[in-house]
Amino acid sequence: MDLIRLGRNEIKRNWTRTGVALAATALAAWMLVVSHMIPRGYPWGVGQAERAFTGGDLVVLPLSSRVESRNGANLTVKPWEGRDWQSHALYYFHRLSQEGYISEGSLGWRAFDPREVMDLIKDVPGVARVEPYVSLPCLVGSVQAILRARDALDAESFPLSMARFIVEGEYPGPAAGSGMEALFPNFGGLEYNLVGSSVPVRVPRLVVNPAPSSKDPARLVGGAFGLGLDWDNGASVVLEVSGKYRVNTNQVLEPDATALPEFPAPGEEARFWDRPEVFVTKETFQEILAQTQAAVDLNQLPTYELLISVDRMSEAKAIASGIQEKLGEGFQVYPVPELKKLQVSGSALRFQGLDAGGLLQVQGFMLSGVIVAGSSYIMLVQQKRKIGLLRVIGATGKDVVVYVLTIVGYVAAAGAAIGFLAAKVLSLWSLLASEITAAEWIKLTFIDFISVFGMSLGISLALGTAVGLWAARVPSAEVLKRE
Repeated sequence: MDLIRLGRNEIKRNWTRTGVALAATALAAWMLVVSHMIPRGYPWGVGQAERAFTGGDLVVLPLSSRVESRNGANLTVKPWEGRDWQSHALYYFHRLSQEGYISEGSLGWRAFDPREVMDLIKDVPGVARVEPYVSLPCLVGSVQAILRARDALDAESFPLSMARFIVEGEYPGPAAGSGMEALFPNFGGLEYNLVGSSVPVRVPRLVVNPAPSSKDPARLVGGAFGLGLDWDNGASVVLEVSGKYRVNTNQVLEPDATALPEFPAPGEEARFWDRPEVFVTKETFQEILAQTQAAVDLNQLPTYELLISVDRMSEAKAIASGIQEKLGEGFQVYPVPELKKLQVSGSALRFQGLDAGGLLQVQGFMLSGVIVAGSSYIMLVQQKRKIGLLRVIGATGKDVVVYVLTIVGYVAAAGAAIGFLAAKVLSLWSLLASEITAAEWIKLTFIDFISVFGMSLGISLALGTAVGLWAARVPSAEVLKRE
């Protein structure tokens, strides 16, 4: 007796009963595959303006607990001890100075030795470049600004290039003669400095407290280790304006764009980066430090922020996780696109629950399995006489279970195949629109195939077994009843 063939024929004769189950399984499979369209990262063009101005794809901040903490135990709210010039923290969390931040343990905001942190993360796959954020507060006339050391080489490669945001002039090059060039903001009271003009700038003397020698991240606090400012013994330097920039954070520009448009696209509200950083080369920054008589080597400066460029943004989340694992408690790694989202609220008093993505996917397949098994149960209840007839002609209880599992299995497999293929056709877009290679897409397709069919068939057959055991107890006397 070919009960498997009989089960397939039963499905064909009862599409109205099995259609809902088929659709539910297809939807669950589609959702799982689509959720993996861009795995472990971001599309290549996300947050280009913020990444370019920040100077990296990932940002490492010396916070002892993630702003969205996964652990609600032993957390305290600490007052903000930092300053705006030290890092980009206040730009992304603009309510930080009013509300404070969440911390776990004794570690708080502090300077750290970038060389020791770089040594910890040097072997993390996917890290292309690591640079400390080097800056000083300064006065351009009466306007407060931030003097930042960043070479042209650090700002050349797209999408981290600052060149396309320059509205006039050019990025400062190597120091020539006695002149020191700088790229000035075209906003915040600094837009009146003309290209080619000389601008007096007041900078404080930098005082560096000694750093600890341990490579243990928890020891990088070092008591008074950090940067001190001595305005009384500072210096006035003259910078030549090599160019001016303005960053529109609303638009994603093409690689060949050389200047910002005067107006945003229709329907958009113009929003520009408002952090007044004056860019100079590292050589110029070192010369400015020398004029303040600060005995400081630029390569040994403590920092409050590390900027990391990655090989591919499609793997940015995975790379950030790898760096976070190396650093442990005392530092937090943020992809810049994530910081851009967090900037909407600007608050550091936020919590994040557990990642429920995987749980929701399992629940989706459980729901589809219940629908498949339930549909089969309803169909069998309405056809108890047929089951009784099978028992009369010699079908055993085991045969009836096989008959039921055939119905359940074929519906689950067909639904999973429909959802899987539909989602994979759609996910071809991710192969074209991101940095995922064809080999990685094929690997991901294989993983999705195993996940979709494993969960779909596993859950559906497990629930279908319960229905089959019920059907196996239907007596042969049911053949004498009318349906």
